Amino acid sequence: MWAVGAPALPPMAPMSLPEPSLAPAATPPVDAQAWTVTLWRPLVDAPAPAAAASAPLKLFSILRRGDELIAALDADQAGLIYARAGDVVNGCRIDAVEARAVVLIHGDQRQRLELAP
Repeated sequence: MWAVGAPALPPMAPMSLPEPSLAPAATPPVDAQAWTVTLWRPLVDAPAPAAAASAPLKLFSILRRGDELIAALDADQAGLIYARAGDVVNGCRIDAVEARAVVLIHGDQRQRLELAP
């Protein structure tokens, strides 16, 4: 029963589910075979000499995607930076990225950062 003077409700469309073409697409699965990640572990059996300069970057991991090697580096705990051979990060040129090490050139010094076995 309607109250006198109340406007009529507009007609309602029937409820239905969204069409499959309008539904959000599922995220494609990650190909685990495409990535190999080597995690950083500190070296404890090879202490650095007291006169050795500290490395301007810290090596956290080396990622491999196919034949490409990518180093995950940290500079002053500012977050990880991903670099390839030839890139310049915080004034250091990445001379080489190997399976277990990165070679940096900083000024006139050449330093090798290695992952623990």
